[in-house]
Amino acid sequence: LKLQFLYFIETHNLTKKRSTVLMGYTVQVKTGDAVHNIDAEDGWSIPEFKKAIEAKLGIAASDQKLTVGGKVMKEAKNLADFPAAAKQPVNLISSGAPKAAAASSGGGEGKREQVDQLFTYIIKMVEENKQAQEFKDKYGKELPDTTELQEALGIDGVESAKKKALDEMTKVLEGDWTPFDVYVGPFRTFAQKVLGTDIEEEKRNKWIEQAVSMALKKLTEYPEVEEQITKHTKPGSNLIQQLIPVAKILMKRAMNLFLDGASPKYADHPKFSDQMRLLTVTAVGAVMDVCCDCLEDGKAQCQELMAKLCGVIIEKLTEKMPEYTTLFAFAGPMAVMQMINWHEEFEKSIKGKTWDA
Repeated sequence: LKLQFLYFIETHNLTKKRSTVLMGYTVQVKTGDAVHNIDAEDGWSIPEFKKAIEAKLGIAASDQKLTVGGKVMKEAKNLADFPAAAKQPVNLISSGAPKAAAASSGGGEGKREQVDQLFTYIIKMVEENKQAQEFKDKYGKELPDTTELQEALGIDGVESAKKKALDEMTKVLEGDWTPFDVYVGPFRTFAQKVLGTDIEEEKRNKWIEQAVSMALKKLTEYPEVEEQITKHTKPGSNLIQQLIPVAKILMKRAMNLFLDGASPKYADHPKFSDQMRLLTVTAVGAVMDVCCDCLEDGKAQCQELMAKLCGVIIEKLTEKMPEYTTLFAFAGPMAVMQMINWHEEFEKSIKGKTWDA
């Protein structure tokens, strides 16, 4: 049977059994804007499928993160367990550069290409977004002048900003967070001009409360997301309510780090960039940890739910802004895979320590 027939059977609930008599077929694999055809064999496991991708694209199987239809393609599964692959491309996010590129460029070209595509989409989205333009027309004169900030950052126009952001974010994705040390100074100076140099504790706490209220209000616009969360949590668990205090702590740490600079509390991470990365990994890990505790099957279910929620959010955003379908489909799976990696790092090196200080 064709994989398309399996998809039809699955989505219409005509049977819960999966066919095991698949012949050879082609699966599309998407990397950024490029779509590649991978010839698959009957009964392949996901590791075997990854090997085929490695042979064609030069991306090591161990570096591949695959999702399709909002689901993570786990190693223990078979290709036939993901009938959605017959209807849409499999999204491939690589945690390393393709072998050929790594040999010629030090391993950065793969990530740089991904970041370049992402920034291009974002810039286009902002330029074409009617709400952003209306906001600019209405409040443009009230917004603070950013001329000095742009000069301090060495930016002259959109293309200049894109190139600089591309250079620095490529470094960050490769593990070098030091660009944050260079740019935090000008940004902090700009923030102090707008907000003042002495922002007391009470005002910071007020901002955090306002941000949480706005986030909860925004969540009500996506009842499908809340429905997915409620559907999978343990009886009596309220994931959103349990996340709120964690979110407040993390937001407070982020605000203090940006406004006050690197904290002496984290002596093993003395630089701003060190603490920025530590905070990012901690935030993702702590939030996912709360999710794991609220779910029946823990970590495995948490990762699967993340992929499902990503799919739901992409679907809803695409309905509202269909012109940015490519951006959402590209950035969503990338974010999910990065969060999974950071959660694993959190479990190994941060969990159990006083991260909420």
